[in-house]
This record gives sequence, C-alpha cells and structure tokens, in this order.
Amino acid sequence: MDDFQKVCDCLVRLARLIVGGKTADAVRFLQRMAYANRNSDALVWIELNNLTKPLSSSGENRSWDHIARTSDNPFEPRDIDTQFDLLAKDIPPIVLDTNPIFEAGIREALDMVIKEHQRAKDILQAGLTISNKLIFCGPPGVGKTLAAKWLANRLNLPLYTLNLAAVMSSYLGKTGNNVQRVFQFVSQHPCILLLDEFDAIAKKRGDDTDVGELKRLVTVLLQEFDRFSQSSKLIAATNHPTLLDPAVWRRFDVSIEFPMPDEPQAVEAIKSFFDTDAIVAEPYFDALTVSMAGMSFSDIKRTISHVRKQSMVDGKPIETCIVEWLVGRCGVLGKPARKRLSTLLMEKGYSQREVASWTGLSRDTIRKARKGGAS
Repeated sequence: MDDFQKVCDCLVRLARLIVGGKTADAVRFLQRMAYANRNSDALVWIELNNLTKPLSSSGENRSWDHIARTSDNPFEPRDIDTQFDLLAKDIPPIVLDTNPIFEAGIREALDMVIKEHQRAKDILQAGLTISNKLIFCGPPGVGKTLAAKWLANRLNLPLYTLNLAAVMSSYLGKTGNNVQRVFQFVSQHPCILLLDEFDAIAKKRGDDTDVGELKRLVTVLLQEFDRFSQSSKLIAATNHPTLLDPAVWRRFDVSIEFPMPDEPQAVEAIKSFFDTDAIVAEPYFDALTVSMAGMSFSDIKRTISHVRKQSMVDGKPIETCIVEWLVGRCGVLGKPARKRLSTLLMEKGYSQREVASWTGLSRDTIRKARKGGAS
C-alpha cells in the first residue's frame, strides 16, 4: 500500500469517528498518527497542539489537546509491579501560590523560551531546533520548581514531575524501563517534564560510589534526551550541579543559575509573603531584610508564615511577633548585622537598654553604630 492510500484510509477512519460522535476516540487516533510521524515531521505536533476548534458537532470545546490533558488520561505511565504513578501532574490552568521573583538574567532566559515556543512553527520550518531542554541550578528554596510552574502557566502546558520514589528500583534494568516509559508518554503528550533532584539519576558515571544500575540509567537518559520531542519542554533541576555526568550537560539548550536572593529581592519577597498584613508589617521590612540575609525564598516564606500564624493563634499584634522573631534571630547573626539591626530597632522607638539585651551588643557599641562610628 502506497503512502497516498494510507493517508486516504486514515482520513476515512477519522471521519467515521467524528461523524459517529466519538470525539475521544478521534483524539486518540490523531495522537497515534502524530506519534508515528514525530521523527519525520515535528510540525505535525505543533499543528495539533495549536488546534482550538471543537472536533465534534456537539458544540463542546474539546480539542485533542484538552482531552490529552484531562486527569483520567489512560496513557499516564505507571510502574508495572507497584502500579504507582511515575509522574505527578498539574493540569492547566496552573495556579501559582506565589509570584516568582526573578533577577533580570533569569527572566530574560525564560522569556526567550516562551518566545521560541510561540514561534515554534516558523523555527522548525527554517530547519532550526527549539530550545526545549533546560537545566536549573542553585541551592534549595531559590525558586527552581516555582520557575517550572511559572513557565507551564505561561505556556498553558501540563506540568509533569518525575516521581523519583516510584521510578527508582533495585531490580536490574527496571529503573531505566520506568524512565523510558515516562519519556514515551511525554513524546505523545505536549507538556513540561520536570526532573527535580536531577543529580539523583544523572550522576557522573565515573563515581565509584554508585552501583552499576545508576550508571546504566545515565546512558538511558542520554538516549532519551537525544530523541526528546520538540513539542514538549524538559526542565532538570539540581542543587548539586557538580555531581552531574559531563555528557548530560551537553544535552541542555539552556542553563540557568538561580542565586540566593539579594537585598532588593528579599524586600520584594517579604512584602509579597506578608500579603494582607504587609501594611502593618511594612515599618519592619528593613529590619527583617537585615535579619534574613542569606535565607532562601522558601525560608523567608516559611518564617513569615510562622510569624503571621503566631499572631493569629496567640492573639498578639503582628508587630510584636515580628520583634520576637528578630530577637530570636540575633543569636545567629554576625556582629555587623546585629549593629545594623540595633540601629533600625532604635529608630522604631525601642530603648537602648532593650536593644542591647536583644542583640547582645554593649550600649556603647550601639551608640557608635547609630553615629556610624566603630566598624
């Protein structure tokens, strides 16, 4: 049977499904056709993903992409033995519990990914490839996972996160099989695949402390990266970039470093996390910023959440709870930070004696700090 006859047969089958009102079956048939041609023509994926018109005459707005994203998708990969889901899913619209605070370089890189996605058809027609494999590096709590969710929100794509506990197995070859099953699913369903704690599955193969199974897993990952679908995005996130296999690094199109928040970002985060209490807490933003130096966004959020809950549970003013936290924090602050904090607290009307007892500084040191004296 020649190619023309195959196309005709496919069109007839598709028409029967649509006329018969079997929209979901028509969608699955389209997906299978697209998957069969994924390597020869990536534009098929892009075209199908951009469809917005109903596929049936029922008037329901159920495009193939909509059905592919529904929570009861029968194709979602599971471990064969345990039947545990290999992926955790967030279905559009992705809701962010907080707005990310990006430095200029991070925002510029992510915006470029979005622009490429929007011009994907033109890029592919020009014989170019889309930057769809990203790696986020940085310490815990600096916004790597939040950035992945933000990107899924902006691109209106499902976000699937690899479930390491379900994927990893002590049985020979099983972990690699699970990973292959995940990538096969992603190749058929446009989405963002998040590989969090990436260093757990992509360590250097020369590391003698790792068992052979993990070394084989890196080889599987490299193979899957090389044939990763142009219709999806892959985001790997790691706190330990130096542990990654060098060959893995070469597979990424975009590498983004997420640093600890600087002072302006900390102020913005503090204001955001106080939410409705921000007006009351604002006089203490400067003192909080000094005391929270070196803390990640998640640490800042956790601290402010604790302060707000303490205020509600104990029936104390929010200002009192803030000061109590600042006093407790003094024990881990260096002398320069405590001197800055002492000045800020006295500007709030607290006495020199109180500030001295809280910060552990002598009253003479506090006086000099206020005058900009001793270092």
